[in-house]
Amino acid sequence: MFPTDATTTRQEINGTGNIILASSTRTVLYVSIQKTNSSKISSYMCGTQNFFSSYSNTTFISEPIQYVCNNTITYVANGSGLSSFIMTYINRDINTTINPNAASTTPFYSNGFSYGDIVSIMFLILIFTLLFFDVLKNWILGHKIDGVVKIRSDKYAK
Repeated sequence: MFPTDATTTRQEINGTGNIILASSTRTVLYVSIQKTNSSKISSYMCGTQNFFSSYSNTTFISEPIQYVCNNTITYVANGSGLSSFIMTYINRDINTTINPNAASTTPFYSNGFSYGDIVSIMFLILIFTLLFFDVLKNWILGHKIDGVVKIRSDKYAK
């Protein structure tokens, strides 16, 4: 699960070329490259440093990474054919800053559940547990009959 301030970009380059993102501090969380032929070389660059590329013969590469770039990120494609780039990033250094959209003391979501969801689930588990043991008790010990039905059943039981 990505942080709430994560941004995903999708770009395509036909032939040889590059796409430059504005320079800022970014933490790259996920990258993916898909290319039309295996001889095409596609890569992600942070300034002059290559941090993810597809030199192999595979036409689709997808990896979760955590790479902090303090420079310009560039999508680079060399060779003929089409290259598709997908990148998910946040505009901050994930190692030194907190999520600005999260609460300062405790997060509102815990593993995808809000606190209201967790409380509701706990109450439902309690209710179903009580019902289960009530049915189990009645099945083992039997059900007590009161009133007119008991008088009629005692009359015919003799």
